[in-house]
Amino acid sequence: MGQYHRPVCLDRKEFIHPHKLGNGLKLWEQGASELGVCSAIHAALACSNGRGGGDYIDHPWVGRWAGTRIAVIGDYAEPDDLAGTGFNAEHVYSACSYDSLEEAKAEFTDDEEYAARFGDLDPGEWKDVSDEALDFLLQQYDLMVKDNTGWRTIVPKPGSLFDSERNSEPAMAPDLIIGSDG
Repeated sequence: MGQYHRPVCLDRKEFIHPHKLGNGLKLWEQGASELGVCSAIHAALACSNGRGGGDYIDHPWVGRWAGTRIAVIGDYAEPDDLAGTGFNAEHVYSACSYDSLEEAKAEFTDDEEYAARFGDLDPGEWKDVSDEALDFLLQQYDLMVKDNTGWRTIVPKPGSLFDSERNSEPAMAPDLIIGSDG
């Protein structure tokens, strides 16, 4: 079946759920994606945006995780995968799998089982920031959400730079070329 991963900002206790950005949960699926998880992480880590041409748009997502400790943690994580950080990787992945403390406690009613799953982490403290990342991607790359149920489908807006129909036309040629033969 494979291991499922989530990008996590340890210092801010935030995570991205890849399905919400149109990506799969496996490392390869996220790494090979175009305009999804990798683009969102890249923008979140930018620390000098807005100082020149070719920078990202002005958006709260840009630079959100600059200077913080981030990790991509899988559901097969072992406690010492984040050695030296003060975090148990197994517990972090588990905490990032629930929308609230109540949801986690409803599934794990046994105190020992709950402690084994989360340690001293409170699942309610870890925030899913996927929608903020998605908002940035939609604006930056002129995208839209085609299907918003579960694993979202993100597509270029018609006529945008990434629209394959727009880009299937022959390349434009110049009307006039000035040059010399000698």
